Amino acid sequence: MKNFNNPEYDFEQLMELIAKESPTFASILEGLVKDTDDQYPTNETWLGTLKKDGKPLQVKLAITQEQRNFIDEN
Repeated sequence: MKNFNNPEYDFEQLMELIAKESPTFASILEGLVKDTDDQYPTNETWLGTLKKDGKPLQVKLAITQEQRNFIDEN
């Protein structure tokens, strides 16, 4: 399994914990990372749909190298 970490962070990130527990999640993550480059700087995949109070909600995993989309860097 690929090592999903960033040496600039000194704590274990949630994606690393999930990838260690789930080969399926690790495989999805590896595929998205592989497909992310200058031509396709953001890639995402739907993880599923659930309902809350009768309303459908969709969950997706997004990977981006576009700095303007970084959540923890703003």
